[in-house]
Amino acid sequence: DPAIVEALRSAQGSVRVALLQAAGDRLVTAALPIAIADMDSSDPVIRSAAIGAVGMLVPLEQLDVLVKRLANPRTADEANVVRLALISACSRMPDLDAAADKLMSAWNTASPDARLVIVQVLGAMGGSRALAILGKLGKEGDDAVQDAVTRVLGEWMSPSAGPVLLDLAKTGSPKYRIRALRGYIRIARQLDVPVDERIAMCSQALSAAQRTEEK
Repeated sequence: DPAIVEALRSAQGSVRVALLQAAGDRLVTAALPIAIADMDSSDPVIRSAAIGAVGMLVPLEQLDVLVKRLANPRTADEANVVRLALISACSRMPDLDAAADKLMSAWNTASPDARLVIVQVLGAMGGSRALAILGKLGKEGDDAVQDAVTRVLGEWMSPSAGPVLLDLAKTGSPKYRIRALRGYIRIARQLDVPVDERIAMCSQALSAAQRTEEK
């Protein structure tokens, strides 16, 4: 690890890219200041490697360096690199709720594309705070946000999303109620839910269903 940090002080080009990737893979936290600095490199390949390394290394206290970059990516490709780095960073935070709040601090000034990325990151990281935020955005966001929210909730990997999906199926935008209901049914069908709860969920889904297909 010290050898990687030392080499990063002078390496250039493809060697620097490889060292940044190694620093991220090995969780060399001492390389974080170098990686953050390289996020502004004139070389787009180095920038991407640095952003990826920051996603693996950054602590909650410095998560803002990625959140701010979300608002100002230099290219479309870099925007995707930032998205993946944020998913990596937020998913490993010991305090998922605090990470979700950090993400949402950029919401009011975020571009429409950046808002969709925030929704995707919240869906990938999970946690009770992220779920509550998504439930609210599923009702109050614009059409593109509601579309994204119902998609990520439909892929939620724990039964905790059930009540949120059922609520959206009943009171959310009519355009996305069927998708929300199908996400709710998927939880009852596929996830580890006790039999009594599974039966109750099916009963509630049947009451909420308006179309023969879902019934």
